[in-house]
Amino acid sequence: MANEISLSDLPNDALSEILKHVAENSVYDLLGLRHTCKKIDEAATDEYIFATASLHNYGCIPWKTEMREFLERAVVAHNPQALYREGMAKCFCGVGCDVDYGIKLLREASERGGVEATYALGLQLICMESKALKGYQTLQKLYNMCLEEGFEILDRCRRVTERMIADMWVTSHLEPPKKFYCPCIEDSDQCSYCLWNYEAEYLANLLELRH
Repeated sequence: MANEISLSDLPNDALSEILKHVAENSVYDLLGLRHTCKKIDEAATDEYIFATASLHNYGCIPWKTEMREFLERAVVAHNPQALYREGMAKCFCGVGCDVDYGIKLLREASERGGVEATYALGLQLICMESKALKGYQTLQKLYNMCLEEGFEILDRCRRVTERMIADMWVTSHLEPPKKFYCPCIEDSDQCSYCLWNYEAEYLANLLELRH
């Protein structure tokens, strides 16, 4: 009968690669494994594990200390999902609110492929008169993606946004853009400006309900 091999018997590189895949599936499973032995705990601190971990199933503000510390490390490792969550918190949450820094984090998350971050960043910017044009340019990329892949992407962005905001103590509010930002005359159904103005109103109302 072959000898059984445990995770702790594996070379460090192989162990780190396995833990990376665990974190991509469930951060809580990874955190549970870290308590099993010192070698696994040490291997689980590799930066690329934090950089690629999946946070899709977790809210914006983790209440457990261990998960909060993991999120902080993931932000440092430039994990786009962690950047998005921290950016949302900085833009809208009363604890440590810093809109400029939040926008910076959302922009980095967007540049790293975070679709929900692109949505949140663009809507935040079009509600700031001095940055509205940049906001519409940001959202145009998302609009083009929706045209190519379907507007289910937009539905997902709304759902994720709702979940993030539901997890916060909201103190910020948004002032939706005025109509003059829209160049259309009659055919508003075909106008991306009208779409994003509507989405900005939706987000502003969502924040107001949580105020």
